[in-house]
Parts: sequence; C-alpha cells; structure tokens
Amino acid sequence: MWRAKGTKYLLVRLSHPLSKEMAIKKLVKGVFQEHFEFLHWVHDYVHRTYPDAMRLGNAYARREQILQKSGDAAVNLNLIPKHSWVHTSAALQHATCIVRSLQPPPAKGAPLLAKSSGPTKTKARVETKQTTAASKNKLQRTQALLQLLVEPLQSLCACLMDVVAAAACQQEAAPYLTSQFVPGQFTSSSFFACFRPQDQIFKFLDTMVARTPNNTLTKFTISKTFVGRPIPAYKLSSALSSNHSTIVVLSMMHAREWITAPATVYAIASLVDDFVTKNTPLPYDWVFVPIVNLDGYVATWTTDERLRRKNVNPLGANIPYDAVGDSSQSGVDLNRNYGPLSVFNLVPTLKSSLIYPGPAPYSEPETMGIHTWLQSHPEVVGAIDVHSYAGLILTPFASTTNTPDAPFNDKFTALGATMQDSILKATGVLYNAQPASKLYLAYGTFGEYFFRVYGKPSVTFELKGKSFIVPSTTIPGSGDHVVAVCRSFAEGIPPFMANLPAPTTLPPNAPRNSGLHHVASIVQIKAHELRTKTKSELIAELDDFQQELAQLRVAKVTGGAASKLAKIKLVRRSIARVLTVYNQTQKARLREKLGQGKHVPVDLREKKTRAIRRALTPEEKSIKTLKQQKKDAYFPKRRFAVKA
Repeated sequence: MWRAKGTKYLLVRLSHPLSKEMAIKKLVKGVFQEHFEFLHWVHDYVHRTYPDAMRLGNAYARREQILQKSGDAAVNLNLIPKHSWVHTSAALQHATCIVRSLQPPPAKGAPLLAKSSGPTKTKARVETKQTTAASKNKLQRTQALLQLLVEPLQSLCACLMDVVAAAACQQEAAPYLTSQFVPGQFTSSSFFACFRPQDQIFKFLDTMVARTPNNTLTKFTISKTFVGRPIPAYKLSSALSSNHSTIVVLSMMHAREWITAPATVYAIASLVDDFVTKNTPLPYDWVFVPIVNLDGYVATWTTDERLRRKNVNPLGANIPYDAVGDSSQSGVDLNRNYGPLSVFNLVPTLKSSLIYPGPAPYSEPETMGIHTWLQSHPEVVGAIDVHSYAGLILTPFASTTNTPDAPFNDKFTALGATMQDSILKATGVLYNAQPASKLYLAYGTFGEYFFRVYGKPSVTFELKGKSFIVPSTTIPGSGDHVVAVCRSFAEGIPPFMANLPAPTTLPPNAPRNSGLHHVASIVQIKAHELRTKTKSELIAELDDFQQELAQLRVAKVTGGAASKLAKIKLVRRSIARVLTVYNQTQKARLREKLGQGKHVPVDLREKKTRAIRRALTPEEKSIKTLKQQKKDAYFPKRRFAVKA
C-alpha cells in the first residue's frame, strides 16, 4: 500500500513486488485496486501544495462538462471509468515530480529525528545509514516505475481526450443535413469538420443515397459483424456507362485507424459531386465499404480502447466486456484473416497479439461475408484497401519477399509508378510505391488474397500521418488523397489487364495448385456448382482433396492443434460434399439409362417406403416375424423405470 507521512517525506511501501509489465497492464486496464489510494493522496497533496492546483481543478471540471454535453451524441458517461484517464495521468505526472524532488525517507519504524543514546550512538548511525540506503534504493525503484508509467498513461490520456474532443467538435459544428446538402455540395459539408461515430456516418451516407438522383448511389449489406451488425456497402454506378466492371474500396479494417472512414466517405462524396456537375459517365462502378471492422469501431467510441485494432470476437456486444477479463486476449485481426491457406498464419501468433489471424481463413463473419460477395461478383476487376499511417502504396506480395510471376511483376511496378505520379500531380504529396513485404511480412492480408484468388490488381493504400490519433482538420486532405488513389488506380487497370495470358485448363489428373486458390474452393464449394461437372472432373476434384487431407495429417501446421483440426475439417467436409454429388449424379444418370429396361438394380430403384407403409392394413402392420415374437416373449419390455 502507498502511504504518506508528513509533508516533506513520502514513504512508499508496496504490498507485493510490481513488475513493469504488471504495472503497465494494471494501468492500461484502469484497474488500480489498492494502489489507487496513493493517487487520491497525490491529488490532494497537489491541490494543497501547488499554487496552480485550482487551475488544474477547473480544467477537470471543464472536461467533465464537455463529457456531460456530449454524452448523448457520442460518449456514454456510464462507460467511462470512474477515475478518468485524464485525472489519473495528471496525478501520476505530479507524483513523478514529487518523488523526484524528495529526499530519502527515514527507515520504516524509525523516528524522523533519531535521538542519541550514549554508548550506542555509533551503532545507531551505522544502522541508520543502512536503512537509509535501503529506503533510497526502494525510492529509486519507485521513481523508475513512475517514469515508466507516465508515458503509457499520457498515451491513454490522449486517446480519451481524442474521443472527448470529437464529441465536443460535433456539438460545436454546424448542422450538416440541411437543405443545402445536395449533389455538387457534398464535399463542402460540415460533416467533415469532425470525426463521427458509426450512426452519424451511415446517416450521412444514407442521406446522400436519398438525395442523389437516378439511383446513382445505392446501399446494400455486404457482410455482418461478430455481434450481428450489418456492414453496409455503397455502390456508385452510372446508367449511362456501358462498362459495369467494378472496383471495390475497403477501409477501416483496423478500428483504431479513424481517419480512413471519413476519408473514404469524402471520396464517395467527391466522386458523386464530380459525376453530377460534369455529367460524364463513370469508367467503372464503385463499391465502397467505409467501415469493415464495425464492432471494433463501436468499441473505440464506447470503451477506453480507443486504439483497438482487432474485432471483438469473442467479447460480444456486452459493454463492459464481462465475459473476458482481459480484452487484449480477444479479437482477430481482419487483415490477417484471408486466404489462401498456403499463406495463412505462416508464423505462429498468440491470441493476445495485435495481428492474431484467427483459427482459419475466413473464420470471422466480416471477412467471410466479403469473400462470399466477391465470389459471386466476377465483374470486380480491382480492389483498394485503405489504411493509415505509413504513407505508402503497397502492392503484392506481403507474405514473401518474392515478386509475382511474370508478367504481373512488371505490371504491378508500372501500376505503382503510375499511381505515385498521379497522386503527386493531384495533391502535391509523394506516396512511394513498393511491394508490401518491404514494409513488413504479413500473412492473410486482403490485398494479397484478392490478387492470388482472382488474379486481378489490388493495392493497399496507407494514408500519411504520424499517429492513429490525428486532428479532424486532416479529414478533407486525406479524403483528397483517397480520391486521387481511386482515380489513378482506375486509370491503371486497362494497361494492367492488357496482354495477359489466357488461363489454361489443367488436365483431369493434374494436381491442383494449392498455393493459389485452393482455400477459396474449399470454403465456398457448393453442391449446385459440382453438379455441372463431369464424372472425370469430380474424380479429379476428389483426388485433389484426398491428397491435401493426407498432407495435412502429417504436416506441421502453424497455429497449433486447433488450427490444424479446423483446416482438416474444411477438407473433409469438401470430400463428403464431392462424394455425395458424385453418387447422386451417377445414380440419376443410370436411372435415365436403365429406366426403359426390364430389370433395374435394387439400389437404383426408387424408394417407396412411405407409400408402402401407408398402404398396409392394421392387421398387416401388427404382423411380427417369429424371431420378433420370441424376443418379445423372452425379453419383455420393462413396465417401470429401474433406478440406475
């Protein structure tokens, strides 16, 4: 317990050893328990000692007023910890100053002024020096601990104040859903003056949909979250355009990257304004998903996890999260949860890691829904994934330093150079283009998944910045950068797709290239798609799955036994589905062939069990065989239950 004696000395006594990790973890989670008594004492001591303490108290009161005013708009006061991070951070900063200025305190139990006692004076001095040295060492350790704790608390203070500042900005900003909010004026809306929670973002976009004529902008649900929230997508298309090829733009796959969502919304507004004012057909249709990690984004507004990266699996919708004591052990990084299987989780990752990819590809409903939608929309010709804040244009691959095979290597280099020059010309800001692996190795990313599975161009766009916490004044500028990326990417698609070699069909007995698109076929294999295949194609499909199952059983799979079993389960399920379709199609074909014959094999005859049973009379139904009669006589059924 922390304890203070007098006004000049601070006697620190910990109830148990407190390591750096444990201390930071306690403070990060807001659980101070017995140590919070010290913080209260520091707060009172600061107000008594420092002349400017009243100004500090006034600042606290003003922040509380801001919280109360903005509670209905964005922040629920009941969800903010009882002792705010602002209060705690300031208290610890003052505590650090106090401890640094203190002299070594006297030993525990020793009087402040030791009295001399004749012959034992020298011995008492030696003991006092020893105890003073021990206390000095303990005080030095405490000073070092406080210095370590101030930095993370300052970061957490900035996180909380970011939410508070956004809520205050919303109160001060002018209304944005007015009569002046019409196509051609979307980008000039005051909506982009502040960061907004998800309900305001979707309300703004829905109003854009309603006020844009000719169904130019429409809304649909592309996926759902772990909690069950629908993830909306917005499609921008022109009825005048004959080319309905589509480009997909995703943003905020990581919840803490707040700038990506309003920048993407700004890009939608800019494209709509440009289309309405110039009245020119769009070269491509656009599908925007402004917030992929919707559950995580809600958590950044309603909890103290402003810097949350992953989704909330398995935390759920209950706030505070009571089911899991440590929320850092929860969640899946959605930008590591894509296939193919050959590049998924190649380096074992703990659940507490910020880049935990989940047990298997597409294990999260967010990624599975997007993958399912892409599988059913072959008109998609390109994809952009918006992140922050590296300031780069990243091309495949991310999982390996090897470059894509020819001619894709040269085409991605040319695409990156074209986008780099176009963005520099449009915005005056240089975004360097490079393979994603040069930034760091990443497995299961969306950009690599899209290229490996569909063979079409994809880029990951990292907005420029210095932190995940940026002022709201950067929203329009970041939006202009996203607009420049979209336009330059659209211009680079035709040369990228030109002169590509035609895809070759594999021989029936050729092994499948499991490193390219096997996981997609495993997860999305459907019976109605298999029924159109011939007998030889089904057998080849079955052989491929059986070979992969044999390899999985003896392979060392990253992610542990659970990950291996999940992958084996996917393959076995696919084998069962192929076998079922094969047997059904073979029987159907044989019935057609032998239907006119005099004799039909028993296993090919139609089963009429129900019709036969209905035709039986009560006497016929009660007839028993001799074996059944003996069984009933010798082993009658019990009339009453027997206690076990």
